[in-house]
Amino acid sequence: PEVLAEAAAALSVELLEKGNRLLQEGKPAEARAEYETALTELEVENHPPVLMGIARTYYQEDKLAEAEDTLRRVVEIEPDNVDALKLLSSMLVAQGREDEARVFMDQLPEGELLDADAYLNVGIDLYNDGNLDEALVEFEKVVGNFPDLAAAYYYRGLVLLNKGDNAGAAADFEKLIELAPDTPRAAEAHDFLEYLKQGAEGE
Repeated sequence: PEVLAEAAAALSVELLEKGNRLLQEGKPAEARAEYETALTELEVENHPPVLMGIARTYYQEDKLAEAEDTLRRVVEIEPDNVDALKLLSSMLVAQGREDEARVFMDQLPEGELLDADAYLNVGIDLYNDGNLDEALVEFEKVVGNFPDLAAAYYYRGLVLLNKGDNAGAAADFEKLIELAPDTPRAAEAHDFLEYLKQGAEGE
């Protein structure tokens, strides 16, 4: 039995490599056939790298529902699979399903990040729903990890303004103007600063 197990493992590695090669050549359906054959040779705990290949074939074919289902299978077997968590989160954010994406984004290990837009979109969605505290958490992540992204200060400023932290909001609007002075958001930030200034003078 041990010899058979070793032979099966060797065959599955060969099939996985062949699938990877076909995927790189832009032949997702052919790649998937190799991956699916490899699955039959492996124990469930060894499925994640093969399932990742299958998910990528679906993604390449724009079959997003199938890609999502496959990535969820990976995360069920390996809850800390960074590649699966990142791809699944990004796909869900791109579809406007930020609430679902947050579940997987929160499972990412410390230091593993999606692109800034993913966190920004989640924060904007929370802000639009009136969840200011949760939105602030997301915008803090963006500012902390992407400190040169002007939009992060704009949205964090809006949240702080709505929470009554006028000094914090003013600081963020000033930072936005410093980073991106010639943008429509900078013009809005000037208006907000003027409003805050008048409010302070009226007190």
